[in-house]
Amino acid sequence: NTYRASAQLRICNDFPGGNLKFSVFPGSFRPWDRCILVLDGTAVYQTPDVTPNQDWIEVPSAQGLPLGAGAHLIEWQYEYNPFSVPLGTPPSTWRGAVWIDNVNITSTT
Repeated sequence: NTYRASAQLRICNDFPGGNLKFSVFPGSFRPWDRCILVLDGTAVYQTPDVTPNQDWIEVPSAQGLPLGAGAHLIEWQYEYNPFSVPLGTPPSTWRGAVWIDNVNITSTT
């Protein structure tokens, strides 16, 4: 089975527009889990297929993800077993977690 959890950030209607950046540490193993960023209902990023990932990743780039003026819903989704792999023997070092940090929204005005 696939299991999901998420954290949401809502941006108000009077937001003038800007850029979103954050850091993610996917302390996870493919194909057992992944992290996806959903912006206004559209998936715009997922953790790379690296097993295991040992470093923080600055997302989505040095410039950031552009956010237009107005309200936005930003959602970080964590998926456990998104590829429906038989779960009899996950790796012994598997921890099943993703950490989000340094969320930064800069205004363009």
